[in-house]
Amino acid sequence: MKYLMLLPPSKIRLDLTGNKSNLLSLFATSAKLAQQFDVNQEEVLHEIRSGDYDNAVKVINKYFGEHVEILQ
Repeated sequence: MKYLMLLPPSKIRLDLTGNKSNLLSLFATSAKLAQQFDVNQEEVLHEIRSGDYDNAVKVINKYFGEHVEILQ
């Protein structure tokens, strides 16, 4: 008999150390993640619009922290 071992899915790595780590790219990434994980996109983007870059990172962690590993 063979056993199937279920492994937890790996997290998506979001690298914020390079040139693509600006507020506009976080906005676009959040929109894609919202679609991918069936999260209310308007709610996420509204929260991101209400603050600065650091706020955007916090919002991404709030909504997608279980799916995304943020590298800073």
